[in-house]
Amino acid sequence: APQLREVVTSVGSNAILAAGHHKDGYYATGDGSGAVTVYNSATLAVEVALTNHTAPVTGVEFSRGGDALVTCSEDGTARVYEVSMAPFGLTLKGGPLADHSSEVLGCAVSQDGRTVATAGEDRNVYVYDVSTSPFAVLRNLDPTVGHNAAVSSVSFGGLTYLATGSKDGTSKIFQVGSWTQLFHFRNHAEVFDVAFNPNGNMLVTAGDDRAVVHDVSGNQLHDTSTAHTG
Repeated sequence: APQLREVVTSVGSNAILAAGHHKDGYYATGDGSGAVTVYNSATLAVEVALTNHTAPVTGVEFSRGGDALVTCSEDGTARVYEVSMAPFGLTLKGGPLADHSSEVLGCAVSQDGRTVATAGEDRNVYVYDVSTSPFAVLRNLDPTVGHNAAVSSVSFGGLTYLATGSKDGTSKIFQVGSWTQLFHFRNHAEVFDVAFNPNGNMLVTAGDDRAVVHDVSGNQLHDTSTAHTG
């Protein structure tokens, strides 16, 4: 059976605001000072400490393949790192992703580490090709095709889908490549987070009231409104 243990990470007076897990046994945290720290899950030793953000970190995510890390912050930027192993290391790739006019609230990286999406307080979602030098903007899902309030979260579903969630209460699924909107859901007064399952065929949206699960055909599979009371 899976074994769980409590891990207490000391970060002084700064709250942990974001966390992500690497497939080979590492985890990253982002805190209120702008610091990103990567730990060895087995020894709890600090592997890497990053200080490239100047405001609270709002997101950290490793690619599913394990070769990339993306971080984002209220400083209006996202950063992309190449992951190396034996020993674990991070190398900053390119410059900051800095197209948003205000805070970046969420970020996601595709499973192959080649594509990054950022979600902003400015209602925009930027999608980048980070395999090029310099990085290239593939698409801006601006309010005309996206959301009419701050975008709080983004998530890739395999190499096929990109989901977005917004403070306007809606979540959307777009086709990667064409960036065509496939589905539009309104299940919450405000969406806090969206996440695909590892297979990329189910999406969960978390809001101020409940969590809702859909498949990528647009069918609602589950609603936790009766399971949570606060």
